[in-house]
Amino acid sequence: MATQLELIPISSFERQTKTVSRDKNKDRLTKSSLPNLAKSETKLLRLIDRIILGGVIPFLGAGLSLESKGPNGKNIAGTGEMTCSVCRQLLKELSAKSGCRIGNKSCCGNPKKSCGNKRGLAEVCEEYLWDQGKLKELVLKVLRIQDFTGLEITKAHRYIAYLVRESVIEEVITSNYDICLERAYQESLDSDYVSEKYSISNLQHYRAVAGIRQQSTQPVQLKVYHINGCASDLEGPCKDRICESILLTERQLQHWGNRQWGRDLLRDRLRCKNIVFSGFGSPEPQVRHTVLQVLEEFELDSPNNKHTHNISKSEEDCWKAPNAVFVHAYEDLTFEQKQVLTAYANASGANGTSVKSIVESGNCFTPRDAPLFGKELNACLPADEFWKYVYKAVFWRLLTRDWLSYGSSFYYLLLSSISCADVLLNEIRNWLLPDSNSNPASERLFGRFSEYLDICRENSSVLSEHIWHIRHRRLPFRCGWYASLKEKGIIISSYFTLVYLLGSQNKAKQGRQSWAELKKIIKLSPSLGLGLKFSFGRDSVHKSLLVLSHRESLFQAGEQIWGELGDYNFIVQVVIDGDFSPKRVRVRLEKNSNASIGGTKRVKYFSVYQLSFLDLLGRGNRKPADMAELRETLRQKLLFPSLVIDRSKQRVRNRGRIRRDLNGTGHR
Repeated sequence: MATQLELIPISSFERQTKTVSRDKNKDRLTKSSLPNLAKSETKLLRLIDRIILGGVIPFLGAGLSLESKGPNGKNIAGTGEMTCSVCRQLLKELSAKSGCRIGNKSCCGNPKKSCGNKRGLAEVCEEYLWDQGKLKELVLKVLRIQDFTGLEITKAHRYIAYLVRESVIEEVITSNYDICLERAYQESLDSDYVSEKYSISNLQHYRAVAGIRQQSTQPVQLKVYHINGCASDLEGPCKDRICESILLTERQLQHWGNRQWGRDLLRDRLRCKNIVFSGFGSPEPQVRHTVLQVLEEFELDSPNNKHTHNISKSEEDCWKAPNAVFVHAYEDLTFEQKQVLTAYANASGANGTSVKSIVESGNCFTPRDAPLFGKELNACLPADEFWKYVYKAVFWRLLTRDWLSYGSSFYYLLLSSISCADVLLNEIRNWLLPDSNSNPASERLFGRFSEYLDICRENSSVLSEHIWHIRHRRLPFRCGWYASLKEKGIIISSYFTLVYLLGSQNKAKQGRQSWAELKKIIKLSPSLGLGLKFSFGRDSVHKSLLVLSHRESLFQAGEQIWGELGDYNFIVQVVIDGDFSPKRVRVRLEKNSNASIGGTKRVKYFSVYQLSFLDLLGRGNRKPADMAELRETLRQKLLFPSLVIDRSKQRVRNRGRIRRDLNGTGHR
């Protein structure tokens, strides 16, 4: 029997969640009604493992674009709003004060707020064509599908695009008409990389690009299969013919129209991939029937079949299968979602599986799992929140597995400078993604500093904004830009290494810094780039700044700098380039350049010590052998960067050899 959490008293439990306090049956709250976070965590890790292996294909429904604003600032993509538009057109008036009653069926009592809750979009579109017979008018004037190309990009779209940039997702199937996901992906790329338009919505385009594979040196090309049609197709000529490709009515949806390739695509991916249904809860017949047909095919291929081997009847094993379905539900599971999950469980040999056990342990995420995502019990689970936490869990595992681990390219880079590279990386891994059960589940799943991956004001992650200032100092930030591990792994790893080493100098809080404390030492400036404040001296008044830079974003001699350079004793610019030779440059302080004394313009210069990242950690006659020596080496070099620059000069090195030669010959 599965282990349940201990019963929390009603009084304390109500203080933790407001939702339960509003429940009519709160006095009957039992042990079995409380969420088992261990089961929720198991389900999420199951999904994360499949994503990292590259076996997941998201299936995105209308819920993903539900809150997207249109070009006019209105919600035009919601199924309810679209249904209302068709109903109003049928009534030949802008509003229906007495409520919509089309075809002798009640639509709703308040059309301004909840129209479409009782009647489906396909049903009213079918009635419109029967009554009016004008498909072009329905698509272009009533529903204005062409305006869907300018819908606002949601956070869920951006987080899915980030997963594509990390090469763990390549294909997305959607029943939506908008191209928000493609736009989010395009914005995340560097400006010098132009992405091909892979919004696949017809057989010709499917034949042309579906089989293309990108080179490993290029970003993974996102392919979005629009099985119900794509709004961008309406931008071209021949609108009459193209309008017929937009599936709207019940008849079109039931027979897939001319999209048999879409039906076969969905069937194939269901057989060999993990489909994650997100924002998909409406009874779209073509999708639901196709899914159930494939699941029936699984069931017919029973364990007694002579061609089937080693099929397990374990309920746990069936949800781990490489073609198991996942469902993300905004509210409680709909009938269609329950039907798909139950059909899969039965088809996989998990006999006796009930809806209750599926909700608890199956591949579905409902408001019951909301506490795992930082929300109250039984709170709604929006797509933005769901995909945010999925992305966070995937990112930290990719970073710690592919970059901050023994044998990675970053490991060998550190090994050329220090002897304790494996120990250092192990500490950084435990610092970013602790795996001890003593840590909260949120840290074990989503990282100790999950705020790094939140969407900031620039529609990009906080970490990407930091990396931009390292890589592209003085250039205006590109909205939506994303720093992927595949392309910026060395810079991201070097950044976290320095943040960890500077923060761990305070041994009392080593490895225990909070996000608020980290933000205090980080300084962002378009002119300076990204700086990390540090002070190793006994006098706390003496403060210095470490600026992490790329070779192309170095300070140049005589460059004018805007910023509070005068607040620091000196600046050390660390360059992520192993071949860089340490040097010192003098820059001008812009805020003092206009000051004048006696008619003479006064200019203040400031010295910047530029060191290589590897020179800062060690790399010399003696490489640090342990963490204590590494921290002391870092402290000495940051306090006395001029000594590092002097040692790099050939004249100083020769003089040192002569002094060490007791005979005075200058030879070793």
